[in-house]
Formats: sequence, structure tokens, C-alpha cells
Amino acid sequence: MIELKNKRILRAHNRVAQEEEKRRTTCIEEILKCDHSDIAEANARYDAWGGADPEFRICLKCGLGEEGWGIGYSLLESEEVKNISRENAWKIYTAYINDDSKQAAYLSLETWLHTESCLKDPK
Repeated sequence: MIELKNKRILRAHNRVAQEEEKRRTTCIEEILKCDHSDIAEANARYDAWGGADPEFRICLKCGLGEEGWGIGYSLLESEEVKNISRENAWKIYTAYINDDSKQAAYLSLETWLHTESCLKDPK
């Protein structure tokens, strides 16, 4: 296998990978211990061709985000929710549950967070 020869760049890549793993671990730990009691919801979005994106809820404490239609939330159920723009919600989420990943989340949020690519990529 051919490898990069510049050791300084390799060390920089390794430091970034280590910090990314720390970030991922921190996000998972905080999401799992959060009570998800401060929820905001962005309205559904409809386009001119009949397509739509469902409502989107986000926990303002830990950044866990979840899509759902009406009562279709599994983890971020709440009677009282604040209003938030979709743009703002997408800026602050740390992990995201959509309809495709809800089955895994039902089984075990912890397992899902560790195995799925649900955590936001850092910018």
C-alpha cells in the first residue's frame, strides 16, 4: 500500500481523527443523558410539485433532531414546543432521526447512535 510520506501532515490527520472521535463520544453521552424537555419544532415544508418535508423537532438542550408528521415523533414527544425556523434547526442539530432510521432508534437509541451515521459532520 502506498502511503503519504509527509509525517507532519499524517500527524495532523491523526489529531483531527482523535478530536472527531472525542466530539462523537461527547455528543452521544450528552444525548443519552438528556431529558429532552426543551423542544422546538419547525413547520413542514411543501414545494410546488407536491413534495413535502415533514415537521422537524429538535431538543434545544442536546441537539437531537427528529422528523415526524403530526404525532409521529418517537423520542421528542412534547405538548409544549417552541417555534423555530428550519434553517435555525438545521444549524443546531447534533444527531438526526428520520423515518428510515426510526426503526433502529426504537430498538436502542444508544446502539443506533454508536452504529449509524446520524451525528452531524463538523463544519
